[in-house]
This record gives sequence, structure tokens and C-alpha cells, in this order.
Amino acid sequence: IIELGSGDGEKTKILIENILNNKIDFHYYPIDISKGAIENLVNNLNLKFANTSLKVTGLVADYFNGLKNITIRENHRNLVLFLGITLNNMDLPDAKSFLRKLHQLLNDKDYLLIGFDLIKNPKLLYTAYNDSKGLFESFNLHLLDRINQVLDGNFKKELFIQQGHYNPKSNAVESYIYSTRNQTVYINRLNREFKFKAWEGIQTEQSFKYSTEEIKILAEENGFEVQESLYDSNKYFVNSVWRVKK
Repeated sequence: IIELGSGDGEKTKILIENILNNKIDFHYYPIDISKGAIENLVNNLNLKFANTSLKVTGLVADYFNGLKNITIRENHRNLVLFLGITLNNMDLPDAKSFLRKLHQLLNDKDYLLIGFDLIKNPKLLYTAYNDSKGLFESFNLHLLDRINQVLDGNFKKELFIQQGHYNPKSNAVESYIYSTRNQTVYINRLNREFKFKAWEGIQTEQSFKYSTEEIKILAEENGFEVQESLYDSNKYFVNSVWRVKK
């Protein structure tokens, strides 16, 4: 089992526990670019499953360099996990390019478990991306904190607001942060200033939503075939099981 972008592994721990309970022999390879995340995950798994047969090897790498070190092994069936909605944040050309690269590194009849956020009522999407507690706004405005920390900028977060809307032409939720007044921001590492007019927007994210038909087409056009679709109770989200065809 190979996980791309494992992070803290909270979602995967549920899957690992179920597999161990079914006495299936496997080796888990989490891949992440964060050394700290990998070290913490491996330590946590070794503690949580100390008295089991779990074998775990963490890799600090990007997705594709990490995969190259694993999938060349013979006599192993690989299951790649790409959980969450990372692919939803790629536009269609980038998503296709990603899947083609992934296909090249996998073996015939390997499997991919990949998550998709599905097309749904636009009012639900609006509520999710503009929640009453301001959680998504805080998430987006944190980008300004990161610019200040990493690039030595002087953004004043309190002078910006966030808003997301669904674009039916692109089937994507587009998130923006807006300057609430005329202001100038300076970023030292870039040695550059940026002038914002009142209510000028900066796009921070786009999250594409898929239909089941589009998921099937995306799989087939890039060397996979859909084997199974695992939905949540509302059919808002699906974990799609794909098999590699070569």
C-alpha cells in the first residue's frame, strides 16, 4: 500500500486497522515531502500497531520520485492511495497529466484508490465554502500569514475577507480573498510592492467537482478502469477504485 501525500495519516489508520483485522499481509509506504510528517506518522503507527504484523517504511519525496523506488519490485500488487480531494484542486489538463505520469510508474493490474468531490447543489457548496464559523475563511487568509512568515511580507490579514462561489461553466468552486480598502503591501524577499484597490480580489483556490460519468471518462482516457465506487451516505463524495490497464 503506497499513500501519496500521507500527512498525519488519520484517514489511513482506519484502513490499516481494518486490513490488519482481516489478517492481510501488506507493507505500507507513506510518501510525503515533509520529513517531520513522515517521522511522526511512522512513530505513531509503530506505537498504535505495536503488536501487529504491520510493516511501514516512510519516504520523504515527491509523489513520483517516491513511487519509482517502490513499484519496480516484482511479484507485488500495488495499491496506491490518493485520498482526500487533491485531484479536485487540479484543472483538467493538470489532472490528466498527473494520472498519465502515475500510470507510467504503475504495473498492469495495480490499483488506485482516489477521492473525488462530486457535483452537488450549488447552495450546499456555497455554505461549505462560506461557513458561518469562518473556518474556510481562516484557512484561506492563513496564506497571508505564510507569505509574511516565509517571504517577509507585511499583509494585514484583518484588511482582507474571503468568499467562495460555484462556477457552473467550469464545475469549480473558486475562492477569492478581497482587499477591503485601498492599500499597499510590500514583500521584502521579492523586493516588490503590490497595490490593491478596495474590493480587488486574489484567487486562492479552485476546486473542481466531478460527475460519476466524468470520473469514468477520466479513468479510461488515462489508462485505468473503474472497478468500484464507494460513496458517503449523501453521495457528496466518492472514493473510486481504479485498476491499471497496460
